[in-house]
Amino acid sequence: MKLISSKKLTVVKAIIIIILIWFAVRWLMPMVTGDEFQKFVTDLGMWGPFALVGYVIAAHVVAPLAGTPAAIVGAAIYGVPLTVLYIFTGGMISSVINFYISRKLGRQWVVKLAGEKTMKKIDKFVVVAGVPLLVASRLLGFSLFDVVSYAFGLTKMSFKKYYTITVSCSAIAAVIWIFIFKNLDVTSTNGVMIWIGSVALAALIFGGISAYFVRKHSSISTTEK
Repeated sequence: MKLISSKKLTVVKAIIIIILIWFAVRWLMPMVTGDEFQKFVTDLGMWGPFALVGYVIAAHVVAPLAGTPAAIVGAAIYGVPLTVLYIFTGGMISSVINFYISRKLGRQWVVKLAGEKTMKKIDKFVVVAGVPLLVASRLLGFSLFDVVSYAFGLTKMSFKKYYTITVSCSAIAAVIWIFIFKNLDVTSTNGVMIWIGSVALAALIFGGISAYFVRKHSSISTTEK
């Protein structure tokens, strides 16, 4: 006998995650907005943006690193428009690196860099990879940017088609993000919560789209059998 339905359990998990994010933001905010930390980044001068772009690239290539902290720090210091531009630049570079690691070096190197857990996610995308999924991922799948880049390197899609879609759709997403959040105050708890919440919402929508493609592929495979 089930004590709680799956839908209610999902809601409970979502509430717990939101609470944890809120406490994390409250704890991290003094470090992100503190005078000493901001001075450290500011003192980098012209190298500050390069450090931000470099971190984004590293976060996309090496799975254990998370890109969100860099986005929050960058937005707090450089503002949302410039930070989105830096993240876009880093993403376009990492999308090439990840793609060619998969295509030229193979699965073993992807596992070494991304880990077994991420490799399982990559395998799921490889099965249903195609233009519609790539478009959706670049418009909404910010949190899985690295996974998608690795996944398409393992497909037969040409690099030209892959990169054209990646650049164009990511650029559209960046422009929309700047337009919506250009005046967002990321030095406040509410501002950070809105930023993280928006990324999470986009991830949920993309997750639904991915699930649709998986179900569609499964039904086609079953029919063919």
